[in-house]
Amino acid sequence: MFTRISTLPLLLLALTSGPALLPAQDEGIPWLDNYKAALQEAKLTHKPIFLEFRCEA
Repeated sequence: MFTRISTLPLLLLALTSGPALLPAQDEGIPWLDNYKAALQEAKLTHKPIFLEFRCEA
Protein backbone atom coordinates (compact mmCIF):
# COMPACT_ATOMS: atom_id res chain seq x y z
CA MET A 1 0.00 0.00 0.00
CA PHE A 2 1.34 3.41 -0.99
CA THR A 3 1.69 6.07 1.62
CA ARG A 4 1.78 9.80 1.23
CA ILE A 5 5.53 9.81 1.89
CA SER A 6 6.32 7.35 -0.91
CA THR A 7 4.09 9.03 -3.50
CA LEU A 8 5.46 12.53 -2.89
CA PRO A 9 8.81 11.88 -4.65
CA LEU A 10 6.99 10.34 -7.61
CA LEU A 11 4.70 13.33 -7.86
CA LEU A 12 7.62 15.76 -7.72
CA LEU A 13 9.46 13.78 -10.38
CA ALA A 14 6.42 13.82 -12.67
CA LEU A 15 5.92 17.57 -12.23
CA THR A 16 9.55 18.48 -12.85
CA SER A 17 10.23 16.15 -15.78
CA GLY A 18 7.04 16.96 -17.69
CA PRO A 19 8.24 20.19 -19.34
CA ALA A 20 11.51 18.53 -20.37
CA LEU A 21 9.58 16.00 -22.45
CA LEU A 22 7.76 18.63 -24.49
CA PRO A 23 9.28 19.61 -27.83
CA ALA A 24 11.02 22.97 -27.94
CA GLN A 25 9.23 25.74 -29.78
CA ASP A 26 11.88 27.76 -31.56
CA GLU A 27 10.19 30.88 -32.80
CA GLY A 28 13.47 32.71 -33.01
CA ILE A 29 14.34 36.29 -32.19
CA PRO A 30 14.80 38.71 -35.07
CA TRP A 31 18.16 40.19 -34.00
CA LEU A 32 19.24 43.46 -35.58
CA ASP A 33 22.91 44.10 -36.22
CA ASN A 34 22.52 47.76 -37.15
CA TYR A 35 22.53 50.02 -34.08
CA LYS A 36 20.73 52.93 -35.74
CA ALA A 37 17.97 50.68 -37.11
CA ALA A 38 17.60 48.97 -33.71
CA LEU A 39 17.41 52.32 -31.92
CA GLN A 40 14.74 53.54 -34.33
CA GLU A 41 12.68 50.37 -33.88
CA ALA A 42 13.03 50.58 -30.10
CA LYS A 43 11.69 54.13 -30.14
CA LEU A 44 8.76 53.14 -32.35
CA THR A 45 7.81 50.09 -30.29
CA HIS A 46 8.67 51.61 -26.88
CA LYS A 47 10.88 48.62 -26.06
CA PRO A 48 14.39 48.55 -24.60
CA ILE A 49 17.51 47.62 -26.53
CA PHE A 50 19.76 44.72 -25.58
CA LEU A 51 23.37 45.47 -26.50
CA GLU A 52 25.99 42.74 -26.58
CA PHE A 53 29.64 43.65 -26.65
CA ARG A 54 32.22 40.99 -27.42
CA CYS A 55 35.93 40.78 -27.46
CA GLU A 56 37.09 37.61 -29.17
CA ALA A 57 40.74 36.97 -28.57
